[in-house]
Amino acid sequence: MRRLLLSISAFGLLVSPAMALDGYVVKKQVTGATSGQRLEYITETAYKEITPDGKILIMKVEKGKFKFYSLNPQTKTYTDMSFLSPVFVFGIAKFLQCDENMARCREKPDLLIPTGQKVRVGPWTAEKFKLNPSKNTLAGGMQRMMGGEEYVYLTKQAKQLIEAEKMRARFYKNALRSSINIAEALKNYEIAIRTMEKVLDKYGAAVRSDTTTKVPFFGGSRTEIVEVIAVKKTQIPVSEFQVPVGYKAQQMPFQMQVR
Repeated sequence: MRRLLLSISAFGLLVSPAMALDGYVVKKQVTGATSGQRLEYITETAYKEITPDGKILIMKVEKGKFKFYSLNPQTKTYTDMSFLSPVFVFGIAKFLQCDENMARCREKPDLLIPTGQKVRVGPWTAEKFKLNPSKNTLAGGMQRMMGGEEYVYLTKQAKQLIEAEKMRARFYKNALRSSINIAEALKNYEIAIRTMEKVLDKYGAAVRSDTTTKVPFFGGSRTEIVEVIAVKKTQIPVSEFQVPVGYKAQQMPFQMQVR
């Protein structure tokens, strides 16, 4: 009879354990050009994000393949973006120090530059670091071109968040293995994931990030602050990672040109 008992999901819904995934729900407050709350659902095989403007991103490993959908609840439409490599989606190359053609990579030893500052973020005391991504990665190239900078606030006090981020790393690993067939490339990006895990073990999880970018042609700059405000371990319904019935497919402009 116990097997027939229903469990409570993140939203208080009754969900059969067979139709749910173990995971974490992380709520973040975003302050910047688009302010509001960001909700993240993290499991080992699927990820969902609800952005402050109400858009939804769904990524998952389905039947051994990486799937990525962008949903617009206002228009009841979705775009299949599964053609994108999870390497670019996740932005994990910043954890690597690579040669110019990205053929050989290693752990980037100076990714985090200590500022010597300790800051109170919600219930946690966090250490502030400047992020120093490799110049020949997408993140580093954009930072160099835009003249921006990013700071992260790490703490080992946020125990449940650290576990959630470790689960995120496992999801990244599963997604990469489902989409990259070149052994050397997969090896490089698994180095990035191991580096993520080392950062979590040594410094803890990021409870806040400050990203400043210059505004082209107009001068000045803009800053986005993302701060964790809640973390919950729970069972997440599988339906959370599915495109809702009734949504219509919408192609990206360049996809239509290719056809």
